[in-house]
Amino acid sequence: MNNGYVGVTKLNRYIRDVMDGDEFLSNILVAGEISNFKNHTSGHWYFSLKDANSAINCVMFKGFASAMAYVPKNGQQTLVRGRVSVYDKTGQYQIYCNHIIPMGEGEQRLAFERLKEKLRAEGLFGRKRDIPGSPCVAAVVTSPTGAALRDIIRLCRRRCPHIKLLIAPALMQGADAPQSIASAIKMVNQWNDYNKSDSGADAHRHYTVDLIIVARGGGSAEDLWAFNEEATARAIFSSNIPVVSAVGHETDFTIADFVADMRASTPSAAVELALPSLSQMSQAVTTIMVNLTQDITEAIGERQMLMDNIVEKIERQSGAFLQMNKSKLTNAVSRLEAMSPIKTLARGYALVFDDYERDVRKVNQLSVGDFVTLMFADGSRRAEIL
Repeated sequence: MNNGYVGVTKLNRYIRDVMDGDEFLSNILVAGEISNFKNHTSGHWYFSLKDANSAINCVMFKGFASAMAYVPKNGQQTLVRGRVSVYDKTGQYQIYCNHIIPMGEGEQRLAFERLKEKLRAEGLFGRKRDIPGSPCVAAVVTSPTGAALRDIIRLCRRRCPHIKLLIAPALMQGADAPQSIASAIKMVNQWNDYNKSDSGADAHRHYTVDLIIVARGGGSAEDLWAFNEEATARAIFSSNIPVVSAVGHETDFTIADFVADMRASTPSAAVELALPSLSQMSQAVTTIMVNLTQDITEAIGERQMLMDNIVEKIERQSGAFLQMNKSKLTNAVSRLEAMSPIKTLARGYALVFDDYERDVRKVNQLSVGDFVTLMFADGSRRAEIL
């Protein structure tokens, strides 16, 4: 400051800092009609927002504009979210927009259909993964203070207290809601990746999430608009964990419903569809046991029939084998009997053994006075050689 005055630039920057520090002006939602809209070659959008008595300049930079599902037109009634600040060069204050929401059913329907066709063409609606039949842990992306969470917790305590719930808090409406929902879904996936990795603590491994329920109760079209935003849709599609969309009432359909792996008409319906009750689990176990018992019985019966056939075949083949070899054995015995010394003795012959029980086959084996044993068919006698 010189002699009590300041420069224009410094004044503008001072006013800008004051406005940027104001909580109300740093995140404001303004309704009005689009006019003087210009889609600059740089990708930035410049326009005015007016009502019956006043107007304010607005700018949406390329990063936010490229994320929009539609390009606004002059005359459209919209809700603009952003911050009010001063443009240093001109000293004019304007709204720096980060989100634009169409007002009126016609404009909303147009934006809805445009995004729907865009995502359909990219294939985001075609993938439908199976929902786990026996989940242990379910993550719920919702407002921590909303009625949807209370309904889910109450119903889970009654139907399926065996299932753990992981609450991932997120904004459910407003301009910041799409990014908040996307961040919550991403956080749950990162949690799973950590628990599945080698660096994850072993004590937490059983807390890996089996499915995600994105839940919000009913409301107006504006209230549910966060689920018609591209950021929400792409976060659901990018999730490695199956996602159940449970937004609004039975008649409410959102882009999130088309992208999700399963659509439930309400948060409570999501619990009934995706999280099996204890009675359902018990019935499933009983069915498995009955089927298993039947399969085992049939398998045992098949094996028994196979064994019976094998035994029968062995008995049949062994009988034939024994019969064949019995004839051979009989013939061999007959031949042996015919060659038997006993048969020879029976015909009147005798065997001679000396005192050393050696058989005597020649005369010169004996001398006068030797004693021998004569074996006949019916007995033996001692004899002396004279």
